[in-house]
Amino acid sequence: MRIGIRQLAVAALLASGTIVCAHSPAQDAGDAHWLLEYRGVKANGTDSSNRLKWDKRFVPFVNHYLPMPQTFWSKGDSLGAVASDFLGIPGEIHIEGDQFYEADGCGAHACFEKGMVWVDLTASPPTVVFAATDLRKGANAHGYTLWLFASRTLNPDQLPGELRFSIERWTAKPYGGSTRAADIETIRQAVIVGPDGNNQTVEPASVGVAEAAQEKPE
Repeated sequence: MRIGIRQLAVAALLASGTIVCAHSPAQDAGDAHWLLEYRGVKANGTDSSNRLKWDKRFVPFVNHYLPMPQTFWSKGDSLGAVASDFLGIPGEIHIEGDQFYEADGCGAHACFEKGMVWVDLTASPPTVVFAATDLRKGANAHGYTLWLFASRTLNPDQLPGELRFSIERWTAKPYGGSTRAADIETIRQAVIVGPDGNNQTVEPASVGVAEAAQEKPE
């Protein structure tokens, strides 16, 4: 059997490792533009199910930009794994031009704990934020903590307007697909975790939490 020149060339490239998978997680970990492939796709639509959660690029991408440890969820889990858990039941995807990306969802069997990934594609490198609402433990500790993990230092006084808008829209939504105002989570504190892993506790209103999700005075 004769082997053509093209086949020999391909074999040589494969042997040298020059050819790589187009969607290799390692290759795409720092590239945010693949998120734009989800334009026009409803996160909870029948055509997508939870495609984002199962996209092989998702967890490596989150871990690339948010390598800091977390302590509020399963001990030792990376933020990529936590984000995958919190988007287990898909919600909505919003893409503003080629500039800002937002996807939300909630945990399977725990849809009262919600997650959101927000990306600013205009920055170089892109700014990546993972937000999660965690039900505070303890008999006298009712209400939720909003965790904000950010790939760059965020000052509540100078929070990007687009991020503040996304947080407001997301926190105003009742959990679990409900339409009842009673199912809007009450967020009693917000914690910003910077790229160095340091925590800053702030008032929920200072990061854009919707008024309907803020604690009401007794």
